[in-house]
Amino acid sequence: MKLDSTLFERIKKASDVILNAENVRIISHYDADGIAAAGVVCNALIRKNLNFHASFVKSLGSKIIDGVKNEKNSLILFLDMGSGQIDDLEDIKSTVIILDHHAQFRDSKITQINPHFFGMSGTDEACASTLSFLLAKSMDKKNNDLAGLCVAGIVGDKQIPFKGLNKEIVEEGIKNNFIKKEKGLSLGLEPFFKNGFNATGNKRFDDSMIIMSLLKQNVKHDVIEKFFGIYYILEYETDALTFSDVLNACGRTDNEGLGLEICLNKEALKEGLRIKDEYEKEVKKYASRLNDEVKTMDHIQYFYCEKPNLSGVLAGIGMAYLFDQEKPTLALSKVNNLLKVSSRGTGYLLDRGLDLAKALKTAAESLGGHGGGHSIAAGATISKDKDEEFLNIVDNIVWGQMK
Repeated sequence: MKLDSTLFERIKKASDVILNAENVRIISHYDADGIAAAGVVCNALIRKNLNFHASFVKSLGSKIIDGVKNEKNSLILFLDMGSGQIDDLEDIKSTVIILDHHAQFRDSKITQINPHFFGMSGTDEACASTLSFLLAKSMDKKNNDLAGLCVAGIVGDKQIPFKGLNKEIVEEGIKNNFIKKEKGLSLGLEPFFKNGFNATGNKRFDDSMIIMSLLKQNVKHDVIEKFFGIYYILEYETDALTFSDVLNACGRTDNEGLGLEICLNKEALKEGLRIKDEYEKEVKKYASRLNDEVKTMDHIQYFYCEKPNLSGVLAGIGMAYLFDQEKPTLALSKVNNLLKVSSRGTGYLLDRGLDLAKALKTAAESLGGHGGGHSIAAGATISKDKDEEFLNIVDNIVWGQMK
């Protein structure tokens, strides 16, 4: 695998620091990419007999940062987060390393490994699992057998079809017999059809009927393209989509510890599959009501979600399969005194100029909140009584981006 020389140097610097640390404190995001990234790093640490303490968080707010500041850590490793909180993290006295792929970033004295620094996209060319895999390989070349966990994180972050570093890692994993690719459609909870769909029992016929049904309801080609190809993680005897769905379900149901255990011990996958099945039943229950609950504005569409842990996945389902394909989708959840927002777009909307990270960040900060993420998927947090004002600001920003 050929790496940009400056990226290689940054990764080598980080791995040298880790290999010489007394202990490693890991703070990672709670989604599939964050759990898989932590799984890759923790496997690498265990193999070097290095002590670590891993935690998963939904967001890197001041409470989490202050708590970490009060801990006595020689080294803190932030995975799938941190780039947008550099101002606060620079005050930490411990050595800090950030592996992140979000676009809110700036230079700092902190060692940061972020694809955006090296002219690569953090939306579809490299995620936290990608960077963690490169770090693990720098620690020991034998860690290339962790490619399966890496691809699960890539798929979980919806960075498909594979491009850039992701593509190189997957191809290398296939070559080394850690990953196997087969033809067919890789389907999880999706697709959701407006008029329903009954499987016939014939796999080939079902696949073609699924594609026809998606095309008939105007689902964009970049969404359908994500279905093609099934990638098996040979060690776990399951496909990457199923594995990523297990990790995602663990994170969304406060079972992140189990998600990490699965990455360290394949025998734990059985329990993860049980949690995945229960989580998907709940998602389907709420997804069946989305068409009745969505509200439209001039340039965006939105709905209120009573289950904050489902807002992101429901926004994604609505955006990709159920709602108007010409407008990005926002899911809003009221939690105590706050309004949590998850948004989703499509590659088609990005080609028209959409940037949800900028839109939500600008709108939230104008109202005293915060936001960010990726151009195709972003989040925000504001006071719960400012929802209408927030929606109007986002609607206006999106109009300016795509006109």
